[in-house]
Amino acid sequence: MRMIVIKQATDLQQISSRLAGKSGAESALATLKTFNPHLADVKKIEAGAVIFVPESPSFKTAESDSVEGDAFDDLAQQLQTSVNAASDQVQQGWSALIAEEKDVSAAFKLITSAKRAADVDAALKAQIDAATQLFKQDQTTAKSVGDSLSAMETEVEAELAEIAKLMR
Repeated sequence: MRMIVIKQATDLQQISSRLAGKSGAESALATLKTFNPHLADVKKIEAGAVIFVPESPSFKTAESDSVEGDAFDDLAQQLQTSVNAASDQVQQGWSALIAEEKDVSAAFKLITSAKRAADVDAALKAQIDAATQLFKQDQTTAKSVGDSLSAMETEVEAELAEIAKLMR
C-alpha cells in the first residue's frame, strides 16, 4: 500500500489521471474510491488529506510514498500529536475554569455585605445562584469533553496500532 499526502486542493479524478495516465484514469478512479472511503467529497480534496494507493502495476509508484516505514509513522505521529494537543487545550481550559470559579467564590465569601445584600435582595441572590449554577454546568461540560478526548486518544492509539499491523 502506498499513500499520497495532498499538497494543494484537488479532486480524485485529477489524482487518478496523474497516477494511471489518461487511458486508465476511469478504472483507477474506481479503485481509489474503494481504497479511500474516508474521503467525504472526491470532487474536493483539501490540502493535507491522505490518499491510499494500492500496489498495482497500473499506478505510477513514483507519485506516492510507501505506507511502510516513515510515511505511516509520520502520519500516525501527526494524528497522535493533534489529538494530544486538543486534549491538553481542553484540560488547560478546564483548569482555568476551576481557578476562575474559585476566585469568584472567594470574592463572594470575602464580601459579607454582598451576602447580606443577597439575603435581602432576591434579584441579587438569583444572580449569584445563577452564576454558581453556570460554573457547575461549565465544570460538568469541561469534564465530559475532557473524558471524551481522553477516550479518543486511547482509541486513536489503538486504531493506529491496528493500521500499522495491516501495513507491515
